Amino acid sequence: MAITPVRDRSNRSGAHLKNRRPTIVDVARRAQVSVGTVSHVLSGAVNVSDHLRERVQQATQELGYEQNMLAHGLRRQRAAVVGLCVPHVASAYLAALIDTFEDIAAGRGYQVMQVISRRDPKIELRRVRELLGHRIAGLLLVPTVDPRKTLNLIHESGTPAILVDRPSADRRFDQVTFDNRGIVREAVSRLIALRHQRILFVVRSRALVVSRQRIEGMEQAAAAAARPVTATVIEFDE
Repeated sequence: MAITPVRDRSNRSGAHLKNRRPTIVDVARRAQVSVGTVSHVLSGAVNVSDHLRERVQQATQELGYEQNMLAHGLRRQRAAVVGLCVPHVASAYLAALIDTFEDIAAGRGYQVMQVISRRDPKIELRRVRELLGHRIAGLLLVPTVDPRKTLNLIHESGTPAILVDRPSADRRFDQVTFDNRGIVREAVSRLIALRHQRILFVVRSRALVVSRQRIEGMEQAAAAAARPVTATVIEFDE
Protein backbone atom coordinates (compact mmCIF):
# COMPACT_ATOMS: atom_id res chain seq x y z
CA MET A 1 0.00 0.00 0.00
CA ALA A 2 1.47 3.34 -1.01
CA ILE A 3 1.78 5.89 1.74
CA THR A 4 1.15 9.49 0.75
CA PRO A 5 2.81 11.99 3.09
CA VAL A 6 0.67 14.86 4.30
CA ARG A 7 2.82 17.94 3.96
CA ASP A 8 2.51 21.05 6.09
CA ARG A 9 2.29 23.83 3.51
CA SER A 10 1.87 26.55 6.09
CA ASN A 11 5.41 26.27 7.54
CA ARG A 12 3.89 27.54 10.76
CA SER A 13 3.39 24.18 12.54
CA GLY A 14 4.82 25.46 15.80
CA ALA A 15 3.02 28.78 15.90
CA HIS A 16 -0.48 27.65 15.01
CA LEU A 17 -0.52 25.00 17.78
CA LYS A 18 0.17 27.36 20.65
CA ASN A 19 -3.47 28.11 21.40
CA ARG A 20 -5.11 24.75 20.71
CA ARG A 21 -4.66 21.07 21.32
CA PRO A 22 -2.81 19.19 18.56
CA THR A 23 -4.86 16.89 16.35
CA ILE A 24 -4.11 13.70 14.47
CA VAL A 25 -3.65 15.84 11.35
CA ASP A 26 -0.93 17.84 13.11
CA VAL A 27 0.83 14.59 14.05
CA ALA A 28 0.65 13.41 10.44
CA ARG A 29 2.15 16.68 9.21
CA ARG A 30 4.95 16.60 11.75
CA ALA A 31 5.79 12.95 10.98
CA GLN A 32 5.28 13.47 7.23
CA VAL A 33 2.98 10.47 6.91
CA SER A 34 -0.70 10.01 6.12
CA VAL A 35 -3.42 10.43 8.72
CA GLY A 36 -4.25 6.77 8.17
CA THR A 37 -0.72 5.74 9.15
CA VAL A 38 -0.96 7.76 12.36
CA SER A 39 -4.29 6.10 13.12
CA HIS A 40 -2.80 2.66 12.52
CA VAL A 41 0.12 3.37 14.86
CA LEU A 42 -2.14 4.72 17.60
CA SER A 43 -4.62 1.85 17.40
CA GLY A 44 -2.12 -0.93 16.79
CA ALA A 45 -4.69 -2.46 14.45
CA VAL A 46 -2.46 -2.68 11.36
CA ASN A 47 1.21 -3.52 11.06
CA VAL A 48 3.34 -0.47 10.45
CA SER A 49 7.08 -0.47 9.77
CA ASP A 50 9.33 0.33 12.72
CA HIS A 51 10.66 3.40 10.89
CA LEU A 52 7.22 4.94 10.39
CA ARG A 53 6.10 3.93 13.88
CA GLU A 54 9.09 5.74 15.41
CA ARG A 55 8.37 8.87 13.37
CA VAL A 56 4.75 8.95 14.49
CA GLN A 57 5.64 8.29 18.13
CA GLN A 58 8.27 11.04 18.05
CA ALA A 59 5.76 13.47 16.54
CA THR A 60 3.14 12.70 19.19
CA GLN A 61 5.71 13.32 21.92
CA GLU A 62 6.97 16.57 20.40
CA LEU A 63 3.44 17.93 19.95
CA GLY A 64 2.11 16.56 23.23
CA TYR A 65 -0.68 14.84 21.35
CA GLU A 66 -3.15 12.86 23.46
CA GLN A 67 -5.55 10.50 21.73
CA ASN A 68 -9.24 11.12 22.39
CA MET A 69 -10.04 7.71 23.84
CA LEU A 70 -13.76 8.48 24.10
CA ALA A 71 -14.08 9.30 20.43
CA HIS A 72 -11.90 6.31 19.57
CA GLY A 73 -14.19 4.06 21.54
CA LEU A 74 -17.34 5.50 19.98
CA ARG A 75 -16.01 4.81 16.50
CA ARG A 76 -15.30 1.21 17.46
CA GLN A 77 -18.60 0.84 19.37
CA ARG A 78 -16.47 -0.34 22.29
CA ALA A 79 -14.31 1.49 24.81
CA ALA A 80 -10.55 1.34 24.29
CA VAL A 81 -10.39 -0.62 27.54
CA VAL A 82 -9.40 -4.20 28.28
CA GLY A 83 -11.06 -5.84 31.27
CA LEU A 84 -8.97 -7.96 33.63
CA CYS A 85 -10.44 -10.23 36.30
CA VAL A 86 -8.06 -11.98 38.70
CA PRO A 87 -8.77 -13.98 41.89
CA HIS A 88 -6.57 -11.76 44.08
CA VAL A 89 -3.47 -9.57 43.92
CA ALA A 90 -1.61 -10.98 46.91
CA SER A 91 0.88 -13.14 45.00
CA ALA A 92 4.00 -11.84 43.31
CA TYR A 93 3.11 -13.92 40.26
CA LEU A 94 -0.26 -12.24 39.71
CA ALA A 95 1.20 -8.81 40.45
CA ALA A 96 3.84 -9.35 37.77
CA LEU A 97 1.17 -10.61 35.37
CA ILE A 98 -0.96 -7.50 35.93
CA ASP A 99 2.06 -5.21 35.37
CA THR A 100 2.81 -6.97 32.09
CA PHE A 101 -0.76 -6.64 30.87
CA GLU A 102 -0.74 -2.94 31.79
CA ASP A 103 2.44 -2.34 29.78
CA ILE A 104 1.22 -4.22 26.72
CA ALA A 105 -2.16 -2.46 26.75
CA ALA A 106 -0.64 1.00 27.19
CA GLY A 107 1.70 0.36 24.29
CA ARG A 108 -1.30 -0.22 22.05
CA GLY A 109 -3.40 2.70 23.23
CA TYR A 110 -5.63 0.79 25.65
CA GLN A 111 -6.37 1.11 29.34
CA VAL A 112 -6.83 -1.83 31.72
CA MET A 113 -9.87 -2.00 34.00
CA GLN A 114 -9.15 -4.51 36.77
CA VAL A 115 -11.55 -6.31 39.11
CA ILE A 116 -11.02 -9.04 41.72
CA SER A 117 -13.11 -12.20 42.05
CA ARG A 118 -11.73 -13.13 45.49
CA ARG A 119 -11.75 -16.78 44.28
CA ASP A 120 -15.57 -16.79 44.51
CA PRO A 121 -17.53 -17.82 41.35
CA LYS A 122 -20.50 -15.65 42.37
CA ILE A 123 -18.32 -12.57 42.82
CA GLU A 124 -16.54 -13.43 39.56
CA LEU A 125 -19.85 -13.49 37.69
CA ARG A 126 -20.95 -10.15 39.16
CA ARG A 127 -17.67 -8.36 38.53
CA VAL A 128 -17.34 -9.65 34.97
CA ARG A 129 -20.92 -8.54 34.27
CA GLU A 130 -19.93 -5.07 35.47
CA LEU A 131 -16.92 -5.06 33.16
CA LEU A 132 -19.03 -6.08 30.19
CA GLY A 133 -21.44 -3.26 31.00
CA HIS A 134 -18.63 -0.82 30.19
CA ARG A 135 -18.49 -2.13 26.60
CA ILE A 136 -14.89 -3.21 27.00
CA ALA A 137 -12.92 -4.16 23.89
CA GLY A 138 -11.78 -7.48 25.35
CA LEU A 139 -11.39 -9.47 28.55
CA LEU A 140 -8.57 -11.33 30.27
CA LEU A 141 -9.80 -13.78 32.88
CA VAL A 142 -7.92 -15.83 35.47
CA PRO A 143 -10.86 -18.12 36.28
CA THR A 144 -12.14 -19.28 39.65
CA VAL A 145 -12.60 -22.96 40.43
CA ASP A 146 -16.05 -22.99 38.77
CA PRO A 147 -16.34 -20.28 36.09
CA ARG A 148 -19.09 -21.91 34.01
CA LYS A 149 -21.73 -19.17 34.49
CA THR A 150 -19.14 -16.47 33.89
CA LEU A 151 -17.93 -18.11 30.69
CA ASN A 152 -21.48 -18.45 29.42
CA LEU A 153 -22.07 -14.77 30.11
CA ILE A 154 -18.90 -13.75 28.26
CA HIS A 155 -19.72 -15.96 25.29
CA GLU A 156 -23.25 -14.55 25.01
CA SER A 157 -21.90 -10.99 25.11
CA GLY A 158 -19.68 -11.61 22.08
CA THR A 159 -16.75 -9.92 23.84
CA PRO A 160 -13.34 -11.32 22.83
CA ALA A 161 -11.85 -13.09 25.86
CA ILE A 162 -8.77 -15.10 26.79
CA LEU A 163 -8.47 -17.43 29.77
CA VAL A 164 -5.13 -17.01 31.51
CA ASP A 165 -3.08 -19.36 33.70
CA ARG A 166 -5.84 -21.80 34.66
CA PRO A 167 -6.85 -24.13 31.82
CA SER A 168 -10.48 -24.92 31.12
CA ALA A 169 -12.30 -27.66 29.22
CA ASP A 170 -14.40 -24.89 27.63
CA ARG A 171 -13.08 -24.66 24.05
CA ARG A 172 -15.05 -21.54 23.15
CA PHE A 173 -12.14 -19.37 24.31
CA ASP A 174 -8.45 -19.05 23.58
CA GLN A 175 -6.30 -19.98 26.56
CA VAL A 176 -2.79 -19.16 27.74
CA THR A 177 -1.33 -21.46 30.37
CA PHE A 178 1.72 -23.54 31.31
CA ASP A 179 2.71 -27.19 31.15
CA ASN A 180 2.02 -27.59 34.85
CA ARG A 181 2.55 -31.35 34.88
CA GLY A 182 5.82 -31.14 33.01
CA ILE A 183 7.24 -28.29 35.10
CA VAL A 184 6.57 -30.02 38.44
CA ARG A 185 7.63 -33.41 37.11
CA GLU A 186 10.98 -31.94 36.10
CA ALA A 187 11.41 -30.10 39.43
CA VAL A 188 10.63 -33.22 41.49
CA SER A 189 12.88 -35.36 39.28
CA ARG A 190 15.76 -33.01 40.04
CA LEU A 191 15.08 -33.29 43.75
CA ILE A 192 15.10 -37.07 43.45
CA ALA A 193 18.38 -36.91 41.51
CA LEU A 194 19.82 -35.06 44.53
CA ARG A 195 18.82 -38.13 46.60
CA HIS A 196 15.78 -36.59 48.29
CA GLN A 197 13.26 -39.32 49.12
CA ARG A 198 10.47 -37.41 50.91
CA ILE A 199 8.77 -34.73 48.82
CA LEU A 200 6.20 -32.34 50.27
CA PHE A 201 4.00 -30.26 48.00
CA VAL A 202 1.81 -27.48 49.49
CA VAL A 203 -1.16 -26.34 47.38
CA ARG A 204 -3.84 -23.74 47.97
CA SER A 205 -6.68 -25.94 46.78
CA ARG A 206 -6.84 -29.40 45.26
CA ALA A 207 -9.97 -28.31 43.39
CA LEU A 208 -7.99 -26.00 41.09
CA VAL A 209 -7.08 -27.52 37.74
CA VAL A 210 -3.51 -26.25 38.01
CA SER A 211 -3.12 -27.87 41.43
CA ARG A 212 -4.37 -31.22 40.14
CA GLN A 213 -2.01 -31.07 37.18
CA ARG A 214 0.97 -30.23 39.38
CA ILE A 215 0.15 -33.03 41.80
CA GLU A 216 -0.01 -35.43 38.86
CA GLY A 217 3.42 -34.24 37.73
CA MET A 218 4.86 -34.88 41.19
CA GLU A 219 3.31 -38.35 41.35
CA GLN A 220 4.65 -39.20 37.89
CA ALA A 221 8.18 -38.25 38.92
CA ALA A 222 7.91 -40.25 42.17
CA ALA A 223 6.60 -43.30 40.32
CA ALA A 224 9.47 -43.16 37.82
CA ALA A 225 12.17 -42.95 40.52
CA ALA A 226 14.68 -45.80 40.76
CA ARG A 227 14.25 -45.96 44.53
CA PRO A 228 11.21 -45.49 46.79
CA VAL A 229 10.05 -41.87 47.09
CA THR A 230 7.30 -40.59 49.36
CA ALA A 231 5.25 -37.75 47.82
CA THR A 232 2.88 -35.90 50.17
CA VAL A 233 0.39 -33.12 49.42
CA ILE A 234 -0.82 -30.61 52.01
CA GLU A 235 -3.74 -28.33 51.19
CA PHE A 236 -3.43 -24.87 52.72
CA ASP A 237 -5.96 -22.16 52.04
CA GLU A 238 -5.87 -18.84 53.86
